[in-house]
Amino acid sequence: MTKRLILLAIIGTVAVVSASVSEERSAAWFADHPKERSEVSEICKNYASQAKRNPNCDNAFQGGLIASARERDRNSGVSNLGAPSIETLRDPKNAELRAFWARQCKIAEEKGRPPEVLAGMWCPAIKASGGY
Repeated sequence: MTKRLILLAIIGTVAVVSASVSEERSAAWFADHPKERSEVSEICKNYASQAKRNPNCDNAFQGGLIASARERDRNSGVSNLGAPSIETLRDPKNAELRAFWARQCKIAEEKGRPPEVLAGMWCPAIKASGGY
């Protein structure tokens, strides 16, 4: 009986992890769900050959970057509740931030990420500011 329970628990865990890897989520979603981001990132690290074909690997990585930027902004007192204004992005003191996100947006666009992913990464505002 105990062996059956352990086997069922293992099968349930594998099914949950498999489902989380197979359903495509946006980078913004992964930024808001650290537990799932960590699980998917771990799977992608352990199965690198499959990670190239799984968009969630890239999205989880991008989600980690977004979460890190949010945490940095939270610690520095900068609000990150919405996309920055075009004026903010054009300000020379924000050139490094704009250049970073412009590179990320280019990569995401080249990989054909959905519009909600691009919006979550501020791509429309960065593009409008002349970032790329």
